[in-house]
Amino acid sequence: MKKQFPPEHNFKDLSIQDLLDARDAYHVQLANMENVLATAIGLYRIRDKDPDSNTPLSKGQWATRAESTDRVRTLQNSRIQPWSWPCVLVFVSQWQAATSIDPDQVVPRYLYLGDGRIVPTCVIQVEFQQEAPPPLHDIIQFPHQLLGGGFPLVTQVQGNEHIGSVGCMVSDGSAVYALTNAHVIGEPQTSIHAIIDGQRQKVGTAHTRQLEKRPFQEIYPNLAGANSYLNLDAGLVRIDDIHDWTAQIYGLGELGSMLNLHTNTITLDLIGLPVCAFGAASGKMVGEIQGLFYRYKSIGGFDYVSDLLIGSASTTTPLKTMPGDSGSVWCYPEPSQGATTSSPSEQAPEPIKAVDAMRPLALQWGGHVVRNEDGQGTLNFALANFLSTICYLLDVDIVPDWNTSHREYWGEMGHYKIAGSACDKVQSANLNTLLQKNRDSIAYGDDDLENGTFRHNKQGQIVPLADVADLVWRNTRPDDESNHFSDVDQPGADGKTLLDLYHEHKLDIATWNTFYDGIHADEKRGALPFRVWQMYNEMIVCLQKSDVVGFVCTAGTMAHYVGDACQPLHASYLHHGHPNIPAESKVHSTYETSMLDSNAAELLAGVNKKLAEPTQPMPTIHGGKEAAQAVMDLMDRSLTALPPETIIDAFNKGRQQHKTIAVMWQALKDPTIARLVDGVYTLASIWDSAWQEGNGDQNLNQSQLDQIDYSTLKALYSQATFAPSYLLTDPKFTAELQNAPLAPTTATD
Repeated sequence: MKKQFPPEHNFKDLSIQDLLDARDAYHVQLANMENVLATAIGLYRIRDKDPDSNTPLSKGQWATRAESTDRVRTLQNSRIQPWSWPCVLVFVSQWQAATSIDPDQVVPRYLYLGDGRIVPTCVIQVEFQQEAPPPLHDIIQFPHQLLGGGFPLVTQVQGNEHIGSVGCMVSDGSAVYALTNAHVIGEPQTSIHAIIDGQRQKVGTAHTRQLEKRPFQEIYPNLAGANSYLNLDAGLVRIDDIHDWTAQIYGLGELGSMLNLHTNTITLDLIGLPVCAFGAASGKMVGEIQGLFYRYKSIGGFDYVSDLLIGSASTTTPLKTMPGDSGSVWCYPEPSQGATTSSPSEQAPEPIKAVDAMRPLALQWGGHVVRNEDGQGTLNFALANFLSTICYLLDVDIVPDWNTSHREYWGEMGHYKIAGSACDKVQSANLNTLLQKNRDSIAYGDDDLENGTFRHNKQGQIVPLADVADLVWRNTRPDDESNHFSDVDQPGADGKTLLDLYHEHKLDIATWNTFYDGIHADEKRGALPFRVWQMYNEMIVCLQKSDVVGFVCTAGTMAHYVGDACQPLHASYLHHGHPNIPAESKVHSTYETSMLDSNAAELLAGVNKKLAEPTQPMPTIHGGKEAAQAVMDLMDRSLTALPPETIIDAFNKGRQQHKTIAVMWQALKDPTIARLVDGVYTLASIWDSAWQEGNGDQNLNQSQLDQIDYSTLKALYSQATFAPSYLLTDPKFTAELQNAPLAPTTATD
């Protein structure tokens, strides 16, 4: 047989051990190169213009493969292909060609070991860029009490605010914890807070069990890694009340079995594996594993390593991650039987469609931001460690099935359904046209609500107008909290309720403040009907000024408060159960959020069926005060049709049977559906009346009845002067209600 000498290079047979041995053997040489920033092991990244960029070459062709060493390889112009071979990845700050002035700074193409093994290198030019943590108001806003993976955690460490993400729930057999990064939670006994309704709420305490760095060969005794440390960065939060938590990860759903990765199971097949996570700063993150044992720093002769380097799964859709995502759990979305995954060369950012299980894989602790090759924009990479290692060292197991069976996304179902259906029920033809054009900016449709395909992953992305009051204003406007409720059934000093005073034709701020003074109420004085009064006036003013942006933005954001009014617990002093009975304190969020979200399909079908039935037309409203009266009537009907005591009784019975949501839904389904339908018609009536009173048909021409860019709406509702929020005791609130809209005018085309 004719033999070739020197023999052909066949790198496909190289193992992880081979690659790490070669990296260690050349460690001193690579570390002394000024432009070498980091190294990892992985698969060769083939440039888009290389001869084998789209199809593999035969052995003969590959032997004479013409690859110009002068052509810069970047993360943007290269990718992993199924025929990529094992290699050592070398990240450099400056591309050095073989013909450069200083050849000693050129990374060798091959690393030669003393026993004859040859390992190729893959040199990639990058420019790392520092990225500051996002401000608190840019972290995802969750409007309810149900906590889980992906939620933001906030701590104070040496006067600085640390923001990170919940990874998942874990247990040591005696207690349940939230897993995240050690650098997020700080010292043991530190109070840990979550962001709920835009406010900090204590949810646990930093535990003593934390992981920092460990010698690499202590974790991987059979792999080369002398003088290297694995930066584990993991810590536990001892949960205060596990009833507030779910084992699901927001946006991903229930977890499957954890991938058990160690010296004997880690292979190069992990490279190109699709992974996903949900971070408190970035929301849903989709990427792929691009490197193993990423050596990102060398100090004093010691190296620091991360198990995984995770990058974008697509050259057209970059991975988005930022510092607030630290602590997120990355999962492998295992495909259902018969489903297929995309190859690394395909462009789909979410390659797996049918998922059998979300299998936890790794815990993110940091990241790198790399400037694009054109200098415009950046690419993001996540650094993460194997979850199996972390759980072993912390002596905990993942909790897979606590308080599950929620959809992947849980949110404000009632508000979106009421606002979206009201867009369909308005009677004015031109108003209907305008609202339909902007429906996606006002609320989610039924498909989104049923399937959980929500888009408001963080502020800066779309937050439908119907929930701006919860997801934005509760965080940026502390005074808005009192505008979401009115305890109209609470007896006053003389035994009369606010409903009694309303029926005596006493609906004004002065009367309500006198009532609250009599029961020694603090600043939390419910002002819900007056908020609608204020915004109704503003809708008319916008129409009279031909301000279509202001009208749509006011109408959409006002929908939230009308939605609150049809929920009995927003109209009652029993909103969090009976006073002084802590066990009932979660009834509000369980009823309004957990119960509705867990029965989304049945709820939507029930509301739609009721909306299809013939109904009596709602009376026309004249002026802001009558809009407030419509809200009072809605709250009155809600308290009568579905008394808060009925909701509390169902909640207590469900807790006793350990089937809270199921028992509540069975008892409360029909009256709850009726409340949402009532809210739809009331909101549509208010919108229709404002349109007529503001002469919308005359003051807005046909060209204005079009879709408004969401960024324009966001810019408006972000202004403090837009529909300002007031406490009931603020004289400015009374002044706004007394300011009559402008005299009717007609716009000319």
